[in-house]
This record gives sequence, structure tokens and C-alpha cells, in this order.
Amino acid sequence: FDATLGDVLADPSRASALAAAVGEVVAVAAAEGASLDADVVQGELAGLRPDQSSSMARDVAAGRPAELDAIPGAVLRAADRHDLACPAVRYLVERIEGRAAPR
Repeated sequence: FDATLGDVLADPSRASALAAAVGEVVAVAAAEGASLDADVVQGELAGLRPDQSSSMARDVAAGRPAELDAIPGAVLRAADRHDLACPAVRYLVERIEGRAAPR
């Protein structure tokens, strides 16, 4: 979102998109045999400093290629294996692709 975590969590639209993406990742993890709890993940995010941003956001801001294949790409490939839709993750990937430096 080109914003700090605090800004994302303070904006209902962006916070909702983040929560949806977390839910999708949790569903994909479960399909892959891992156990995650969306509430725990959301709590961990809420516990971070509000001025924090992700390493991917910092890479994009610095003009470096984003790790889209390694991070959300792995989630989307697993989702495809299990016929799971991940519209929130796909939406975020598209936003990042629009800003990221080419590989």
C-alpha cells in the first residue's frame, strides 16, 4: 500500500484488505498441512511498531525488484494446487507489480 503498517491498520479499507490476505494465507497454509491462526497473525501485526513497513515495501521504494515470486508467488502457487481463490493476495501482488522495478 506504499504506507507504514500504522497507516494501513488505521485505514478501514486497507486494514480489511490486509485481513483478507491474512485469511487467504491461513487457508492456503491449512491446505498445505500447516496450522496458522489468522487472529494470532493479526495480533502480531498489530503489535508491531506503527512506523514499520515490509522489506518488500522498502525494496520497491528503493527501486529494487520485489520478491513477488518467492513470497506471494509461493502462496498463489499453493493456492492453485488446492483450487483456492486468493483475490486479496492477487490484488496486492498486482498493486506491487505496478510499482516494482523489473527483474
